[in-house]
Amino acid sequence: MRTLVGDAHIALEGDLGDLDFSHISGAIYGATATIHRESPDSETMIVLPLEHETIELILDQVLAEGRVLKKIAAIQIEKSGDVEFMAGDYFHRECVSVGPAVPEPFLQELVRRGLIRGYMPGRQAQVSS
Repeated sequence: MRTLVGDAHIALEGDLGDLDFSHISGAIYGATATIHRESPDSETMIVLPLEHETIELILDQVLAEGRVLKKIAAIQIEKSGDVEFMAGDYFHRECVSVGPAVPEPFLQELVRRGLIRGYMPGRQAQVSS
């Protein structure tokens, strides 16, 4: 989130019923022109402004009690009109994709911290296509 903050939005999909984002202005329930639903089975989708003043508010809700891996099926981050990060299917390694604004060392750190299971480096993804 901090890598892409500013002129950005984060979308969360899944079982979000116990998350409370009412204190974040600009929250949108459902898809937007840029961010589309990734998990057709998810109960809820919310798109939140991703700015310096909203990061901690979002993290307080998302990280409490292990919600990321248990209740959130997909996360997308849009910056300046382009989806730059997408982790779908409960963060399965084949369902993590990034745009050019996300550096590979950042992805390595997400794997190390257990926030995503893995990713396919751009050069490997190109060979697999």
